[in-house]
Amino acid sequence: TAAYNDLKAKTRTPIWMFSGLAIVAVLIIIGIITDKYKDEENAIRILKPQIGDVYEIKTKGNQYTLLKIEYVFSDSVYVRFNIYETNKTTGLDKLKRNGDNAYTKEIYGFSKAELRKMFNDGNIIDIDRR
Repeated sequence: TAAYNDLKAKTRTPIWMFSGLAIVAVLIIIGIITDKYKDEENAIRILKPQIGDVYEIKTKGNQYTLLKIEYVFSDSVYVRFNIYETNKTTGLDKLKRNGDNAYTKEIYGFSKAELRKMFNDGNIIDIDRR
């Protein structure tokens, strides 16, 4: 056991063994910075909606769907809802891939103030501007 204790005292854990932890830490920091940037970008976009913007929204009952802006006027915005809903935010990307045929024919109007309130209340999750 004396040889074991002597070898243990002289041996150090290689630094490379902690590289996985460093990579995870860097990825977490990048994720936080990206989310902050996206939130700031969305706060600007909600003030100046544009035709073609797609809003990811949370509906009643914790479902998620999309709104697509069709017309923008000085005080109001007219949108079409996606005909599909999903129960997870990750499903919204699949809804986006369905194309323009996945939106209702009916057009609904919102005031820009209503959209800002929906955004501030957390009901508009993300804004996709192409």
